[in-house]
Amino acid sequence: MAQSDPSLIDKAVDPETVESFELGAKTRLFNDRIQLNVAVFDTTYENLQFFVNSIGTGGASATTNAGQATVEGIEIEFAWAISEDLTFNLGYSHQKGESSGIPAEAEIPEGTPPQGTVPNTYLAALDYSTTLSNGEFYIHLDYLKKDEYSLEFIDNSIPQFRSEVNGQLNANFGYKSVDGWGVQAWGKNLTDELTVLYGQDFWFSLYGPSLSSNPDLFNSSFGPRYTEPRTYGITLSYEFD
Repeated sequence: MAQSDPSLIDKAVDPETVESFELGAKTRLFNDRIQLNVAVFDTTYENLQFFVNSIGTGGASATTNAGQATVEGIEIEFAWAISEDLTFNLGYSHQKGESSGIPAEAEIPEGTPPQGTVPNTYLAALDYSTTLSNGEFYIHLDYLKKDEYSLEFIDNSIPQFRSEVNGQLNANFGYKSVDGWGVQAWGKNLTDELTVLYGQDFWFSLYGPSLSSNPDLFNSSFGPRYTEPRTYGITLSYEFD
């Protein structure tokens, strides 16, 4: 049960159900120097649960079942062992989602895809490592790009619940000795992408005038939260036996 209105407390909601199908293939070519994996999938969600706030009822809410949603897509992974020391990876995924039969009270437009349905995702990575006389030296680079998508199963036009990655670069390199100590220089989000991590919609006006009358508190209650900006540093480590 998931009700805050006392008159609805005995009305249980049914569980959501999901049915998923996946078909794929994994291949190794050219003496295992190239690996290519492909998978297609189709997922259907039924008996969706929707949480609805009731304006003017002191924040009372109700959860109900209705409608269904589908997500289908393809995922491709490519790995190439260029040499014994150098590996190159590529990844791509495409997703398409839609929904139907959602109650009007949920204020979700017909056809809205489920949260996290990313139309296109691109990933590239490069890894280099070589063994030295008393340890290992390594380098790692990865790059990520995501089309705009919704973080929540809600109206797609609400900006604090929209996210995308226009191109995020991460990198690190370091040395690890056979004696267990290591040093690594690293950088995260080197392209300084401003990416929405999640949004909030604590609409204080539902719970009383004292909170909603504070503009600063009210405005901060539903703004987006972002991932960390460009960060970099050096890490020293030691592994005990």
